Amino acid sequence: MEELSSKLIGQERLLGRRVIWMVPMLMVIMLLSYLYFSLPVRYFFAVSGGELCLMAGRFSSVDAMRCRSIDPVPVTDLDVGTLTAVVFEHEGEAVNVFKSFFVKRVNDQTAKVLPMERELAAPYGALLRDLKAAKSAGVEGLQKNIDVIQGWMDFYRKKTELK
Repeated sequence: MEELSSKLIGQERLLGRRVIWMVPMLMVIMLLSYLYFSLPVRYFFAVSGGELCLMAGRFSSVDAMRCRSIDPVPVTDLDVGTLTAVVFEHEGEAVNVFKSFFVKRVNDQTAKVLPMERELAAPYGALLRDLKAAKSAGVEGLQKNIDVIQGWMDFYRKKTELK
């Protein structure tokens, strides 16, 4: 009987030692968790797999996760150093910078493309006329080409009317 009671006392002491070690460990884990979650979330742009993504994290890239507010953009031939060099406090701020960056690029690209489109408008108009004539004469398989060129011509007309 004495052996049994000494075994139980030994097991209680072992359990007590484990509890004594577990309580401080749990407190440290809780403190670290509290400190981590009290840090503000920061937003930044990063290139991952050839795509520019908006990321959010408390420790820059260590715990960052991709934000769903902006779709990833391929950046194979694009200099995005001005975007990736900045850390933002709010997601909306990052989205606004992203928007202004690409609106400027869209305007620049449109200015480059418009002269080329002007040169193409007359030949495409003539090609569209000829395709329609050939189709009316009974040539089959031209409707897809007619639709594509007609769509481009409509787009070009609307775009030049806006300017």
